[in-house]
Amino acid sequence: QERPRGVPDDVKGQPWLRSVRVAAGCAAVVVAVLLPTFPGLQSQSQALLLLQAIVMAIVGLSMYVLLSWTGQLSLGHFAFVGIGAFVAARLSAQGFSLPFVVLVAGIAAAAAAVVVGLPAARVSGVFLGVATLGFAVVSPGWLFKQNWFSGGRSHVELARLPIVGTVASPRGLYYVGLALLLVTLAAVGIMQRR
Repeated sequence: QERPRGVPDDVKGQPWLRSVRVAAGCAAVVVAVLLPTFPGLQSQSQALLLLQAIVMAIVGLSMYVLLSWTGQLSLGHFAFVGIGAFVAARLSAQGFSLPFVVLVAGIAAAAAAVVVGLPAARVSGVFLGVATLGFAVVSPGWLFKQNWFSGGRSHVELARLPIVGTVASPRGLYYVGLALLLVTLAAVGIMQRR
């Protein structure tokens, strides 16, 4: 199957193209920052929906990295996100700060990905997708329902930032998620250039 063509070489070097990219990126950031203030999106429930969209965008970036850089298909991404979310909920409920919670939850999700990925690495293509899909089915059906894993909690109610303090509203968490999305986009962009 023929891969989609990128920007033609004679256009790539044009200075105006870089300016258009920077302007589009800046406009997207401004819209994302102002989005919770738009009419109809000012309630906390709408801010929670926007936060979920941010989480989906971060997961989509991880899928982009896996598919475009390795050509492999994984259908277990949301199981790993769930593991990180439950670990974050337990640590947050115990009063740990948000940077520590994010770090430990990320390590827990990465460890689960390694445990699933090592045996699944022997297969590729559709078989890898099926192997990771099995984990994605088992996780919410069994793992997330175990009290020893979830601690009986299903969400994070409070998050503490080192300078700002406690972020208790969905709108505040939206801005934290937006900052994490921007950091993730920057990290993917830097890795893609190397």
